[in-house]
Amino acid sequence: MSGLSRGRLDTFFCRFMVEAYDNERDARLAFWRKNRLSKDTSDPSYEESARLKVWRKRVEGAIIKPNEEVVAAGRLKEKRYHRNTHDTMYDDAITARAKASKLADKSLLPDMRPASPRTRRKLYEGLSHEYRGRYDYLKERNKKDPHEKYQHPMTSNFDVGWRILELVPPRELKFSKYALTRLVEEEFYTRNYIPSLQLHKNLYQNDVYMK
Repeated sequence: MSGLSRGRLDTFFCRFMVEAYDNERDARLAFWRKNRLSKDTSDPSYEESARLKVWRKRVEGAIIKPNEEVVAAGRLKEKRYHRNTHDTMYDDAITARAKASKLADKSLLPDMRPASPRTRRKLYEGLSHEYRGRYDYLKERNKKDPHEKYQHPMTSNFDVGWRILELVPPRELKFSKYALTRLVEEEFYTRNYIPSLQLHKNLYQNDVYMK
């Protein structure tokens, strides 16, 4: 086993070494281009200054510098283009139309009529777990008929019995013995539309007559 320790061979270290080699090569090439026409190369001061420059370049090259693309991106400014009059008028028209639609939506009546202040106050009185608060509020709202809570029928099943008390007086309504009404059977279907119901009635009447 060799006792020599190896350096890090990750991507960062490899890029650092490649950049250091490139900087050293560029420094040597720049020095050769700058001094290739010089004739007095035997001057000791010239050699010393040249070595000093190479050493300084090597030290500067070893320093990790920020990416030029990142630095350039930080200096970029948002481009501003001149907008012509046509685009400005188009944007103004869209803004005016949006404001008009908002005002129209506010002028429309809501589908459900708001609850009275007394009923709305129940929301803040107690908890639903204690059969108060929201539970009591929904129970109170459920006592009202659909035509009292809504401006118009929301679904097709609202058509059955919608404002029936205005069409049929309460005194003419026949309530069953057990407080159950056959509203769907009597108002929605015709008597001959469901044969099973008619057959059941006939059998019941015959049974009663025979007894």
